[in-house]
Amino acid sequence: VPNDPATLRRTLRTGDVLLVEGDQRISQVIRYLTQSSWSHCALYVGAEMLRRAPHQAADLQARFGDDAQHLLIEADASHGVTLSPVSKYLRYNIRICRPQGLYREDVDRLLRHVIDQLGVRYDVRHIFELARFFFPVSLVSRRWRRAALAFGSTPGGRAAICSTMIADAFTRIGYPILPEVVL
Repeated sequence: VPNDPATLRRTLRTGDVLLVEGDQRISQVIRYLTQSSWSHCALYVGAEMLRRAPHQAADLQARFGDDAQHLLIEADASHGVTLSPVSKYLRYNIRICRPQGLYREDVDRLLRHVIDQLGVRYDVRHIFELARFFFPVSLVSRRWRRAALAFGSTPGGRAAICSTMIADAFTRIGYPILPEVVL
């Protein structure tokens, strides 16, 4: 379903998470492995980059035009952690997730963290780890089987994927992103 650009821009608020149902082959793989409708996510920062980095305003206006007021921070395999205009996802099925009960200070810390991630490379190793799920475990020698079933990136690395970047940002401000399980 095509999205109405004016309504989308009017609806989004700084700190919203945009979930995207991608249309590339890797998107299908991610949706299959995660059993989710969504294969990508990005954090809406709106015009914060214009406010926080006024010395870059002219460059942002030149790169994104009117969309410089409506930016996302995302991690993608081609560019790493980067800025993108909301208009990039107008033709995709998307969902807006709005965190409830955040104070302005929390949103500021959230934004500061993801803005600091700009330029970080994409965790390409994660793609290879996803691909390993398509090989039967029996084809992998016993010696490497445990590693073949392990999932996730090397801890402490300076690389990101979209969901871990956003999860890390929300975790840093103490905002629960996973449901609390009470036994």
